[in-house]
Amino acid sequence: MSLFCVFALISSAIGWRLVSFQVIGSARLQSQGRDFRVQEQTLLPRRGLILDRGGLVLATNIPSTDLYVTPKTLTDRDRVALAQELSAILAIPLDTVYARVNNTNVEWSLIARQLDDATIAAIKARFPPKEHAELIYQEVPKRTYPNGSFLSPLLGFTNASGTGAYGVEGRYNNLVGGEPGTLVAETDVARQPLAFGEQQYRAPIEGADLTLTIDAAIQRMAEDELARTISEQGAVGGTILIMDPNSGAILASASAPSYDPNAFNRADPQSYLNPAVSATYEPGSTFKIFTMAAGLQTGGITPQTSLIDNGYFKVGPDTLYNLNHTAWGPETMEQVLERSSNVGASTIAKRTGKDNFYGMLRQFGMGQKTGVDLDGEEIGIVRWPDNPTTIWNPIDLYTNSFGQGLTVTPLQMVTAASAIANGGTLYTPYVVGRIERHGTLVQDHPPQPVRQVIRPDVAATVRQMMTEATHNALADKIALPGYDIAAKTGTAQIPDPKTGAYVEDKTIASIISFFPADKPLFTVLIKIDQPKKNSLGGDVAAPALGRLAGQLLRYAGIPPTAPRKP
Repeated sequence: MSLFCVFALISSAIGWRLVSFQVIGSARLQSQGRDFRVQEQTLLPRRGLILDRGGLVLATNIPSTDLYVTPKTLTDRDRVALAQELSAILAIPLDTVYARVNNTNVEWSLIARQLDDATIAAIKARFPPKEHAELIYQEVPKRTYPNGSFLSPLLGFTNASGTGAYGVEGRYNNLVGGEPGTLVAETDVARQPLAFGEQQYRAPIEGADLTLTIDAAIQRMAEDELARTISEQGAVGGTILIMDPNSGAILASASAPSYDPNAFNRADPQSYLNPAVSATYEPGSTFKIFTMAAGLQTGGITPQTSLIDNGYFKVGPDTLYNLNHTAWGPETMEQVLERSSNVGASTIAKRTGKDNFYGMLRQFGMGQKTGVDLDGEEIGIVRWPDNPTTIWNPIDLYTNSFGQGLTVTPLQMVTAASAIANGGTLYTPYVVGRIERHGTLVQDHPPQPVRQVIRPDVAATVRQMMTEATHNALADKIALPGYDIAAKTGTAQIPDPKTGAYVEDKTIASIISFFPADKPLFTVLIKIDQPKKNSLGGDVAAPALGRLAGQLLRYAGIPPTAPRKP
């Protein structure tokens, strides 16, 4: 009888377990089984191409593979062995790999992203897929920049997760990045979708292709000239910016130091910023062209105005001087630019008046964002006399007139100078000219005029003054006979960030220019940071402009005319 009772109890227990599994818990068990069989995958979209204006590929995608492991399918010993092997193949620290292999909180644990074919082949040779279902391979696109560091401060890069950062990649990430899709599917033991299993599929939306305003040939000219000048002058860096003055389209943006976006993680993060829009500096005497334009536009001066330059200019108890305290004597307005007279610029500012002078600076876009389609743009510093939050002193009017005591970005300078070049219209600068998806136009970017800054006759007068000044003062340094170039050099001291005082042995040598002078096609700024061989804009930047302008004019098919007499 007791044996029968024991047998009955055991049978009842087994029966209860069967009922529990098959009836009461069937729904739960079916759900667990389905969860094991059914996996959801994120389907990455193809990131859009980035092209130059002629169709040269600047950023594209190549196949790569993300490597995952299923930690829960491994024993502790297996996890240790696997981590050791993968660490050696991937050259990733062992403790990092082991933490990922040992992450039993997830079904799939990411080991490494965007591995190339050679690395995947090495892993599969050591762990044949048929014998090692714990390793999961997911094909993904990898961003690549076929020209290395070429144009990199403007292009930006994509980070490890495939998201655009900095430059065009960052600004247009939502468009060029596309939208991920999803695949929910029954899988085999290797986590591969079953052909006839349950599937739910939402296709990814591919990223849009961007065509830039950048001309790769012009960009190469700019980068080569920048590298040459920096090397010859022992400079710490610099920027060359080239714009179409008749539209605001940026044709080239070269900056150094630079970096390779294919290996951005090995670069100094400071180099990710684009100095053309993010670096501010005192423009020095290049700013005198805007002082001249302001005086002519508001009637403070005329082209026939003259002055006596004694080499100094008194402002209350303070005295401002020309370079080397040179006294030029009688001086025309054109000679103010030719001689780069601080006294002349101060005289123009005095006759123009505070309100008119700063009103014109606002019209030219100083102290404001240009609206360029790039992130990280700085606005520079202008102490406005009508701004109660800044301390403006009367002497600021005069030092500002020759480019001291205020800061600008290279893009602000080129954009404002282009208004003088094109007859007086300020344009919004831009770098993306066209957006397409599957060959269909999504968005076009026509030129966007902002406002008429100066009258056409004023623009023509300043252009003529700059052209004559260049011919008389810089012809031998630019060395480009047969072409009329409108240019103005600048030599700016660099203030110490701690004391605010200018550092004696550090300068920024620059030149702002547009040409051909009668109908400009190019506005060019060359800015060289802390040159050591020479310090003056005329000695450093003018020869660089001559070489670069010669290439640009030949590239545009503009022949020289008979050289002008000295």
